Amino acid sequence: MGGKTSTASKNKYNAKAYDRLNVVVKKGMKPLIKELAENMDMSTNALIIYALEKVAQENNFDLTVK
Repeated sequence: MGGKTSTASKNKYNAKAYDRLNVVVKKGMKPLIKELAENMDMSTNALIIYALEKVAQENNFDLTVK
């Protein structure tokens, strides 16, 4: 039944497939960001990625991973 092996496998895959980014915001801003994301039917992570992609596009910067 899943257990440690399953979690270990997921962690190994995530470490290989994704970069982690820690975002620090002013006290009290986290629930506002979460509310905005919910209002847009997005996760907080999806909202942050969306915002980064939008800023990159406005600045003619290619964020495409090669």
